[in-house]
Order: sequence, then structure tokens, then C-alpha cells
Amino acid sequence: MIPYYLNEYHTILGKISYMNVKPVYYGLEKDGVSPRLIIKSGSPAVLNRMIQAGRLDISPVSSAAYAKNHEDWLILPGFSISCDGPVLSVLLVSRVPFKRLENRRLILTRDSAAAAGLLKCLLHQDQISPRIATGRVTDPAHIGPDTAAGLVIGDAALKHPWRDRFEHVYD
Repeated sequence: MIPYYLNEYHTILGKISYMNVKPVYYGLEKDGVSPRLIIKSGSPAVLNRMIQAGRLDISPVSSAAYAKNHEDWLILPGFSISCDGPVLSVLLVSRVPFKRLENRRLILTRDSAAAAGLLKCLLHQDQISPRIATGRVTDPAHIGPDTAAGLVIGDAALKHPWRDRFEHVYD
């Protein structure tokens, strides 16, 4: 489906707006973008919704979004935003140890479906049931004193000194 404001000669590419994926787009940005290519930036969750709504032609998507849409979406082989070792851009920051999150408030960033899904699986595996909320988690101030922990991703995870504010930081 081509948006009404474009003709069939345009391609709309989704771009994750975090600094840790800059190398993925380096060639496009360094050598210039074809006038036929339109780049739309957003968080992983935003890009997931845009491609699902037909507003993007190609885009990185979370593994959780792909799993839900695997019959309709095509994966390009050999492409992945992945890490062998510490990720550093996906953090659970907490005032209490992981095992003590039972019935405590945990805020999940609204910018990621995959990280939130993985965290929920880990909690379920350890039979831990916190009181989960979803919201904006881009600054330590977004995790108020009534909240035990928060899930942070992307630039927010990389640029703030979370270890200075939270006793427990899990990568």
C-alpha cells in the first residue's frame, strides 16, 4: 500500500532513532540518500506500529513484533541488531534485588516490546509478580520513589549514570 502523498517510485525506510544503531545507517547518511528514499525515525515500538499499519516499506522491527506477524513479514537474512556480550542499551534498574520485586511497582518503557516481553518472561520464570506499569522511562527522574524498578532502553540507557542512582542495574 503506497501512501496517498507518494507515488510508486518512493520507498519509506524505518530507522531506529538510537545512537547504537548508527553504524547500520552509516552508508546511507554518509553517501547521501536517494530522493526516492524517505527515512522515518522512531523508537522500536513506534517503527513496529508504523510497519504494521503499512506506513513503512522496510524497517527494523523487534523480535516480538516479528513473532506476531511472521506470516505476513519477510526477514532479510544476515541483518540483525544484536550483541555477543553486555548489551548496555537495555537495562533493568532497581532499588531492590531482582528476586525482591514481588508486588513492587515496576515501570516498563513504552519504547520496546521485545525487552518488555523478555523481562516479563524472566519474571514469570522466577515466579515474581510485580505491579507492572508502562510509561516514559528516559531519565532517572521518571522512576519515582514509589517505584522499585524500571526498564530502560536505547540512548536513555547509554547516556545516564544509572548505577549512581540505583543499587541494582541488570544488563
